[in-house]
Amino acid sequence: MSNFILNKIIFVQTVLILITAVFGVIYVRYTWIRVENAQSENVLQIARSIETTLPVDDIKKLEAKPSDIEKPQYRMIKNLLKEIIRVNNTARFAYIYTEQTVNFREKLFINADSEPEDSKDYSPPGQEYTEADIAYFQPFKDGKEFVTNPVVDRWGTWRSVFVPIKDTAAGKIIAVFAMDFDANYWNRLLLYEVTESSIVVVLLLIVLFISISTISKNNSLKNEIAGHKKTVGMLRESEEKYRLIFEYSPVGLLSFDDKGVIIACNDNFVKIIGSSNEMLIGLNMLNLPDKILVSAVQKALDGSTGTYEETYHSISANKVTQVRALFAPMVVEDGRIRSGVGIIEDISERKQAEETLLKSEIFHKNLLNSIDAGIVIIDPVTKIIETVNVTAAHLFGTEESAILGNRCHLFLCPAHENCCPITDLCQTVDNSDKILLRHDGSRLPVLKSVKMITIKGKEKLLETFIDITERKQAQEDLLKSEADLRKLNSEKDKFFSIIAHDLRSPFTGFLGLTELMVTDMKNSSLEEYQEIGGLLHSSATNLFGLLTNLLEWSKMQRGLTAFNPEKLSLKRLAEEVINVFDETAKKKGIKIEEEISEEIFVMADKRMLETIARNLISNALKFTKKGGSVTISAKESSAGSNGTIEISVKDSGIGMDKELMNKLFKIDTQTSRKGTDNERSTGLGLLLCKEFIEKHKGEILVESEEGKGSRFSFTLKSSG
Repeated sequence: MSNFILNKIIFVQTVLILITAVFGVIYVRYTWIRVENAQSENVLQIARSIETTLPVDDIKKLEAKPSDIEKPQYRMIKNLLKEIIRVNNTARFAYIYTEQTVNFREKLFINADSEPEDSKDYSPPGQEYTEADIAYFQPFKDGKEFVTNPVVDRWGTWRSVFVPIKDTAAGKIIAVFAMDFDANYWNRLLLYEVTESSIVVVLLLIVLFISISTISKNNSLKNEIAGHKKTVGMLRESEEKYRLIFEYSPVGLLSFDDKGVIIACNDNFVKIIGSSNEMLIGLNMLNLPDKILVSAVQKALDGSTGTYEETYHSISANKVTQVRALFAPMVVEDGRIRSGVGIIEDISERKQAEETLLKSEIFHKNLLNSIDAGIVIIDPVTKIIETVNVTAAHLFGTEESAILGNRCHLFLCPAHENCCPITDLCQTVDNSDKILLRHDGSRLPVLKSVKMITIKGKEKLLETFIDITERKQAQEDLLKSEADLRKLNSEKDKFFSIIAHDLRSPFTGFLGLTELMVTDMKNSSLEEYQEIGGLLHSSATNLFGLLTNLLEWSKMQRGLTAFNPEKLSLKRLAEEVINVFDETAKKKGIKIEEEISEEIFVMADKRMLETIARNLISNALKFTKKGGSVTISAKESSAGSNGTIEISVKDSGIGMDKELMNKLFKIDTQTSRKGTDNERSTGLGLLLCKEFIEKHKGEILVESEEGKGSRFSFTLKSSG
């Protein structure tokens, strides 16, 4: 009977254990579902509250395109998303996306995200959200918010919450605000709650098991007594450790009750405050005049942590001390604040050191900015620009903040990555002419030096440079002046050659004729005197023309020629010049034809244009045989731009070969030859024509073939 009862008791006990185990499993499952739903509702509530603060009007102005990055609305929303992630430390990403139709398909595109621009996870505006699940399109259709199950992507495993952003005026969903939460954190929270429930079940099973194990009750009781003694011993040991830590802590420690009254403090606390233990014990800190300190203590009594970092003035000790303190609550099992503890530290020396360091930094920064040379300090490993003075920023053409934090290659220095002259190529840069890349893309010549220095035990590159634009310009001006001087010397030599040769020949003939008149005067007839007079007139005319050209050319070289363009009738000016050569043309039997419309007007200096026409017509008559023709014409230039007139002087003369044509308009080559009636020519007239035409921003061209005549043409701006 006893065995039967015993077996029955064991059976009942076993059933009770199984029932308790099944109940425990159900309870754990219920806890899992409850916590899962509570956490989902929690993140939904967070996302809803954030969505209500988002600027809908600014979001509407974003187009989900790369150009959004320039919009101030994008920058504001970007900063807001960053702040959201900073405040919600359980969230990893926050972003806003929108739906657009591309090639008749609905696609999702990023408006903005919370990642910094330099992050590898940063999504620029307009980037297609290719990882999006089909469920991510749902808020645009039904306007409902939801939380996803764990999703694995290239960033990790996430629980995401999606809240649609609605334009209340238009009554439609314009975007979706989403936050990604680390699934591991989510699971840890679930595991904590489930573990707690499991512990309850296990404890229940243990209690049941203990109740069943009545046989071992006495032994268990003995074990409990032994365990209790051990616990008491451990408690006493813990209290002793706490007392030692409390008394010998290098910082000030105190404890206070739920009213803010100090109930204990160590010697360091008394020393820092500058009072006595007797005066501090029993002091109610909530009655102190320092409102910031009172607020920190009150936070601890309200269940949170209060901090205090100020200059504390002890009235009783008349002492001022820089202190930093932390006040924390001590909570009993029922949630009531039983007391609080405080930790206080004297930070006077640290504050003094910080002020000294700040003054030193300000001094060195002012010193750097006072130097009239660009100074940049660069990390030789990362190539990041760490320090820049005002002069360097000015030379670079932007603010200091736009330079700091950038890498130097292809920013300040034209060298490519891994091609640094100093760190990669082991070159020396010491007062060397280099190029500085400016913010606007232009290049600035600088005299640059680079030294390796040590700052706080770390090697840095110290670059100094000064602007040498003026020096470079002075060098270029010097080279140009040298070239101009060589040209002037060449022209001077040509000038003296012309004077020595071209003036000598007319004067020789002129002197010979006058000598003939003097020595053979009695034997000469009137006809002979008339012939000699004609020769003298011709020689004097040629000499006058040469002297005129020499004078004009000389004035042009010295910059003394006045340039006064005015509106001129080309036909009228051509007729005036032709009249000058009327007698010469008749003597050689040459017909001068003028084919210029009365409607053609040009903007030109009249004296220069007359000189050009006079020289070209004179040359045409000089190298045209008797019975030939010279034609002066003008037309709008088809090769030039609108408003350009092409003027030409064409003759049927002897022409010239290519070798002679290539020598024209060059002062350092000899181009003089005699005309068809042995008229002299120096080539100086064509040089003068070229310089006068170029003064008018025109050009002169020549076409000729030996034995078939020549055509000289030049361009001028039309006055109309």
